[in-house]
Amino acid sequence: LRVVLLCSQRNKTLTARFAKFTERARGFARETASIARIYSKRIAPTSADTFR
Repeated sequence: LRVVLLCSQRNKTLTARFAKFTERARGFARETASIARIYSKRIAPTSADTFR
């Protein structure tokens, strides 16, 4: 019984860590996406001008 409890506690901590990691990764992806969008907006007009 004690071993099972220990395992469950460990699983809880692992899942919590994983949740935190996924949240951080999601936030990072969102930030990178917004940055890429801004850069693409800035680059798009200039590239169009150069192609003309």
